[in-house]
Amino acid sequence: MNRVGDWLLRRWLEARFRFSLRLRECRASLSFALILLLRLGLPVTAFFVAFNPIWGFSWYFNTESWATGIYQKLTELRLITGAPTCSMR
Repeated sequence: MNRVGDWLLRRWLEARFRFSLRLRECRASLSFALILLLRLGLPVTAFFVAFNPIWGFSWYFNTESWATGIYQKLTELRLITGAPTCSMR
């Protein structure tokens, strides 16, 4: 392989093994798990919150809309539309 390919492969393997070691530490300790959660989760959350208005779907982070949607689906399942009615003769 060429030098660039070796360098890329070595960097990827080192990062992958480092992440694997962190996951092993997280399985052993709650404090390590919380630290890794904050280290990985906060940047991803900050990214989505920052770009939310640009993408134009403000309902995605609105829990009130989620609750309304779930309630509508649950009530939709209970309603029977178009069912024949019973008539007493």
